This record gives sequence, C-alpha cells and structure tokens, in this order.
Amino acid sequence: MACIYPLRRAREAETALVITVDCGTTSHAEIKEAASFGIDIIIVDHHQLAGGAPPAVAFLNPEGPQGTAYPFRGLSSVGVAFKLAEALFKASGLSPLRLRPLLDLVALGTVADVAPLTEENRFFVSEGLRVVREGSRPGIAALLEIAGEDRASANEQTLGYCLAPRLNAAGRLYHAREAIVLLTATAREEALPLAERLEAYNRERRQIQMRMWEEAERQVSEMRDADRLPLFVLASEGWHPGVVGIIASRLVERYRRPAIVIALSPEGIGRGSGRSVEGIDLHRSVSVCRALLEKFGGHAGAVGLTIRADRVDLFERGW
Repeated sequence: MACIYPLRRAREAETALVITVDCGTTSHAEIKEAASFGIDIIIVDHHQLAGGAPPAVAFLNPEGPQGTAYPFRGLSSVGVAFKLAEALFKASGLSPLRLRPLLDLVALGTVADVAPLTEENRFFVSEGLRVVREGSRPGIAALLEIAGEDRASANEQTLGYCLAPRLNAAGRLYHAREAIVLLTATAREEALPLAERLEAYNRERRQIQMRMWEEAERQVSEMRDADRLPLFVLASEGWHPGVVGIIASRLVERYRRPAIVIALSPEGIGRGSGRSVEGIDLHRSVSVCRALLEKFGGHAGAVGLTIRADRVDLFERGW
C-alpha cells in the first residue's frame, strides 16, 4: 500500500473490499483514503506496529493488538493469510482440509520470510513440502526442473535457496506478476517457458548483486573505525532497490552486525532495506530516527524504509 493509485483503480472498478497481505500495518493514511472511497480494508500482516493499530475494518497480525493475544507470534504473513482462509472455510461450513493444496505456497512463503520453523510454522513447512514433492503445482515443478533440482527430495533448503530466489527475481528486477502467473499455471507446457524466464531474471539478479556487493565491501573498507560501528548504513546511486535487502543480509553474515542498505534514485529518494542479528530489534532501533524517514516498517529482524537522499548522512550519524 505504498501508493494510493491502486486503491483509486479499485474504486473505479467499484471494489468494496481490499485484503492486503504482508503490508498495511503502518499505512494509516492510505487506509483512511480508501475509506473515503467507500472501500473497506482488511490488513493481514506480521510487521510490528509503529503507533496504534491501523484504522482498518479488521487487523490480523500476531504482533497485536487483538482482544486475545495469538499464542504464536512467529507466523509470517502467509501463515496469517492461511489462518484467515481456514476461518472463512469453517464459517462457511467447509472443511479446512480442502485448503491442503495451498500448503506448498504457505511453506514457501514461511521459509522465504525467514520465519522461525517452530510450532505452527513447523507444520506448515512439513506438510507444504509434501505437496511440493507430489508435483501438483505445475509452476513449482517446472521451476525445480529448470533449476535441475530433484522434486522428490525437496526440503527447506530447496524452498529457501532454489525456489524463493528465482520467484523473487521477477519482483526485484521487473514485476512480481510474472511469478504469480507461473505459480497459477495449470499445465507443464504453460509453466516451463515462464520458469525459464525467471531463471534468466535470477541470473541477471546475481550479476547486479555481485557488482553491488563489491561496492558495499569497498564502502565498508573505507569507513573510519568500521569495526566499532554498531550498525552499517550504506547508500549509492548505482544500486538497484530490488537487491538492497540481499546485500544487507550478506553484510550481516560477514560482519555480524545490523546493516541498512539504501539505493538512491536520480530524483533524490532513497529506498532501503535493513537486516539485523539475533538479539537486536532493528525495528525499535530505527524507530528512534523515524522523523528522518518518509516511510518505514518491518519487524525485529528486518525493516524497509524510504528516505530523502539529503537526509542519509544525518541518518547514518544517528547511530
């Protein structure tokens, strides 16, 4: 919900209800504007609150607030969406077992979002992998075939290191719609050329990532007292906004401290992504600097933000 334009298109289509997944918790202004259009919003999310709950007709988030706290706060947004689907099926007198074919997507989203593989998430991934191995979704089967992976032995690593990067490559570089088209393909003949295209996107993403990583390492090497900094903030005009999260993750792995990586546009707007280490709530830390940011959201382990280029230095010095 970063832009109100899709909601205006929804109004033109006389849409009465919009359900968001993995966004919306901090989109108060957009939700209010949607209400002025006569559109109800249901927020399905897992990101931390920054202030009060959004003014939606329903807010489903294990982070709260709810009248009764949900017992497992580790659900990813896809897990929350699945719980909503279960509830709707039960309310309609349908068996939630009919949702089993969707568990491959729930497993994929849970692992890709690096959610803890405990409690309900453990079930989602275990059962979802069974669905993946059955090969009932042509898009996933085709992507595994193109990647040279054995579907029958698919595991958590297959989801996180084979499927997720290829599916994400479309949205990182071009448009996520292409990944959706692949996942909803109904036949192998339809899915294979789509999978080949995502494979090509992923190769391109790797090349971009390699160039960005080289520059990120150079920036770190040129920092004064880099080994004493509690957090890295890196920015560049040459970086692709769709890949900054990957670079932040690699910095965390290499230097064992939180990192925020920002791609600066020619228009002077920076779009950044941050990752943290266990024990440091990055969302809470960045909240202290929220006055410098145009937009901000996320959770303890990862954040996304928008910042004006002329404020990046001040933001960096704030640590």
